[in-house]
Amino acid sequence: MLASDRSRSNRLALTALVLAVGAACPGVWAQATAPMPVARRTAGLLVADLSLNAIFLCRDLNSNGNANDPGETTVFVDGSNAAGLNCTGGVFSMYQSIDGTVYFGDGDSRAIYAAKDLNGDNDANDPGELRAFFTEFNAGFFFLPTPNGLAGDASSIYVCNAGSGAALPQDAVYRVRDLNADGDAADAGESSLYIDFNTIIGSAISSPFDICVLNGAVYIADNRDSATPDAIYRAFDTNSSGAIDAGELAVFHTSGSFGGTSGFVQSCVTAGVAIFTHDRTSSINPQLAVRLSDDNLSSSIDQASEVTVLWSEANMPMGTFFATSQGFAIGPGRIALCSNGSVSGNSAAEVVVATDTNGDGRFNDPGETVLFAKTATFPVVARQALFYARPCVADFDNDGQITTTDLFAFLNAWFAGLPSANINGGILDVNDIFDYLNLWFAGC
Repeated sequence: MLASDRSRSNRLALTALVLAVGAACPGVWAQATAPMPVARRTAGLLVADLSLNAIFLCRDLNSNGNANDPGETTVFVDGSNAAGLNCTGGVFSMYQSIDGTVYFGDGDSRAIYAAKDLNGDNDANDPGELRAFFTEFNAGFFFLPTPNGLAGDASSIYVCNAGSGAALPQDAVYRVRDLNADGDAADAGESSLYIDFNTIIGSAISSPFDICVLNGAVYIADNRDSATPDAIYRAFDTNSSGAIDAGELAVFHTSGSFGGTSGFVQSCVTAGVAIFTHDRTSSINPQLAVRLSDDNLSSSIDQASEVTVLWSEANMPMGTFFATSQGFAIGPGRIALCSNGSVSGNSAAEVVVATDTNGDGRFNDPGETVLFAKTATFPVVARQALFYARPCVADFDNDGQITTTDLFAFLNAWFAGLPSANINGGILDVNDIFDYLNLWFAGC
């Protein structure tokens, strides 16, 4: 809300000013797709649970180191959303862009959704907060049986899809962009086949699982067939063709190299400098999380010094268990892993968080690993995790500052009728202007 010394007349005067300037400076402001900076991901941990059919927000509200107390785990989005979308039956992937939008891929409905908490109540179930972003009813006729991974850069969202060995739908990475700023990427020219693994690698071998973007290159964790060690590929569009050719895709890291992961290469995430990955199979004891740093700029991990073990299953607290892990996330000085199943008859359905308390860049020391979320009712089958940053709606142009430029950007979007200008989730009208001004004065 406005400060006490801001009267409605002041608001109306400023509104008249920005309306005049905005009308003189029309334009279209597309939704930001660049990744949310890791430093801002401090508002909790999003966890997608396949059995409970929801994405949950887990927060340590009483600062005791976990989110196991009453009220600390709440629904972020589920089937009760106001949009009426059946979108959380099988959430495999999540990605948050710099404007606070959480994109997630659902295998049951075979679609990518965009969720944003516009009213600050810590969920995205309210009117205007959730929409279908990329479905199988897209102009490119791309199918999404298993949207395993999501990533983004300044212009696009990349969807990592596993085709399960079939010719169609293929094992692929799709590039999707909301070019006309209508809130989805379903229109002509907004989706393309960025990497065709069936053609370049072969459908009998490849099964892409996770994806991230670093310094213009796209990295993909591939659970290859049983006869071929898993790998992380690096793809770089050298000729700027808009797609990756055979010569532009190469192995960046192979499972088992230089003392790193030795089982399934499950994850592929970045904090902006290096690539992080982890094992997922409980038969590999201990499972590891590693950092891959291309220190010699060779575009591959080709020496032992470039592989650092950050965390080991051996660091689990005494008396706890760790089963097959799938989700992996990185936050400011923290990592999170999702454990599913049982070990020796003991339940190991849990979300584990490790904190670098001594600042050594690793998470291996005593006391750094805790069961962040484990109760009788949650989690059941935690598939994916994401450190969450609360949206800063006032920073409309997403440059990290609250300035008059944000006002003009908002007005441009409002005049164009863009979804991003719908601040309150209702009908796009002048009330959105007043609501945005309230947020702009309040800051972030």
